[in-house]
Amino acid sequence: GIINIRLKKNVNLGTNGLLSLAAGSGQHYRTRGSLQLNHRTDKLNVFGNYSANKGGSFWDLKLTRDQPDGNLRNYIDQHTRLVFDDFGQNAKAGLDYSPNKNTTIGGVWTGFWTNHDEDGYADFEARRRPTEAIYLQTNTQKIFYTNSQNQLANVNFQHNFKNKSQLSADVDFGRFSRNTKNNLATNALILLQNAPKPIESLINETSTTIDIQTFKADYNAAVSKNWKMEVGIKHADVNSINDIALQTGDREKLVLDPNLSSHFEYREQVNAGYVNLSGKFKNADVQAGLRAEHTHSVGSLSVPNETKIRDYLNWFPSFFISKPISAKQTLLFSYSYRIDRPNYQKLNPARGFVDLYAYSQGNIGLLPQYTHAVELRYALKSGFFGSLAANYITDLTFDLNFVVEGNKSVRATQNMGNSQGYVLTVGLPITISKAWQAQASLLGFYDQFQFEYEGKNLNALNVAARLNFNNGFVLGRGWTAELNGWVNSPRVNAIVEIPWLSNVDAGVQKAVSQKIKLKLSLQNVFFTPVVKNEQKGVSSYQSAILQLDTRILLLNMTYAFGNQKVKTSRQRKTGAEDESRRAN
Repeated sequence: GIINIRLKKNVNLGTNGLLSLAAGSGQHYRTRGSLQLNHRTDKLNVFGNYSANKGGSFWDLKLTRDQPDGNLRNYIDQHTRLVFDDFGQNAKAGLDYSPNKNTTIGGVWTGFWTNHDEDGYADFEARRRPTEAIYLQTNTQKIFYTNSQNQLANVNFQHNFKNKSQLSADVDFGRFSRNTKNNLATNALILLQNAPKPIESLINETSTTIDIQTFKADYNAAVSKNWKMEVGIKHADVNSINDIALQTGDREKLVLDPNLSSHFEYREQVNAGYVNLSGKFKNADVQAGLRAEHTHSVGSLSVPNETKIRDYLNWFPSFFISKPISAKQTLLFSYSYRIDRPNYQKLNPARGFVDLYAYSQGNIGLLPQYTHAVELRYALKSGFFGSLAANYITDLTFDLNFVVEGNKSVRATQNMGNSQGYVLTVGLPITISKAWQAQASLLGFYDQFQFEYEGKNLNALNVAARLNFNNGFVLGRGWTAELNGWVNSPRVNAIVEIPWLSNVDAGVQKAVSQKIKLKLSLQNVFFTPVVKNEQKGVSSYQSAILQLDTRILLLNMTYAFGNQKVKTSRQRKTGAEDESRRAN
């Protein structure tokens, strides 16, 4: 007889990848491409990806300002239009090695490089009264360059013990750097009423380096049949160094401005520990945790000579419970207390100039924002859900414009006060037909703000709504389509009033084969503004309309190759996720 022996092949091993190419245009062209690769053997998984994008865009800002100038007033119109040219690259490479089925040792490196150029103009007109003639008019030609390079390396370890407990650890090292040069050349077209002659030339150069080091370890184990405990520690060390050089004067003779050129350093160390208990109690899933964070930070500015030292310990409790109330209904409740520390560049007092009369500036004294958040949610298996959420925020962080030197405006981040917010959300899946599936959600907002602005204690009330809608269409023969969008009713955000805003995106996709897909999409179909608002202060007023190149027609092709049954690489966070987010 003949014995036919067939060896079983592990279909989860091998190599696969995904290639994506896209090109399109708004008022300016866009191109991008990416390649993902994944190779897996019995003990080793090697993965990586690379992507690049190149294209243009524009930034069109219209400002109208009414603000005091001593005993007089200024009525100002500003129009800035800039054309962008961008080239960016992202890369990632990593591996996971498993010497046995219980242990994995991994490493990941990510890199990001970008070059961003701006070229355009800023027009400025000032009057003493709306009906009077212009007494100061300028035109500024603006050229701006920036290049950034961000890299992060992670080494990680994970071990599963025989008692089903698990230990994991991460070590991260990151460096984020950016260099910018802003060149303003200003011509005075009208100078009346003894208006000071504007500076002809201003060159602002800044360099920033942010070094990040973190260590994180987590351990979880079962403490009984139905309960599991997790404990963990984390140490994060961040050092940000910033050099600011600002030159002003005539075009032929620029001198360093000693009052606006400075050196800023920020050092922050955070040590944290947490304990979390989760399990079942009387047919309910319960989770309760407590996190402690000790923060020590030092911010030092050379001009003016200023140092901010902060040392504080915070405790952050959290609680979650989910209980089925029938076979198809679930009730959920959650509470958390969290901290939102500012972006590192929000602390940097360097100025970023739109023109001579409008600029942004960081705030060395900025404090973290604290939030108590509570949510009660009701969900059905059909996909319907309703929730009522509340939050109470202290040291509310807000970006606002402030009057300086009569005819100038600075945009800065401040801790303004406190706020209370309530959100009622209803979500509903809708089957219109077999070929048309929709999802809609309606949100209602009620917010109260208590804050200080222009030396006055103010209160503001917001009652608003938002509608989100998503539509999916199955057209047959490999064709699908989608139509998504949102509508915001008028709303109030402290002293900022925002009118109706909306956005609609559309797309159609063709599955040419199991491996090749084509998609044609149109973003922001009706070309609505990104920002449109009015800021009403005690003695000042400003309206702003910002339009970007957001109506983009894009054709995208994806090609999946290799063994698509290969298990994908581990999807996990590094230990420096929060610090990296604050550095970008």
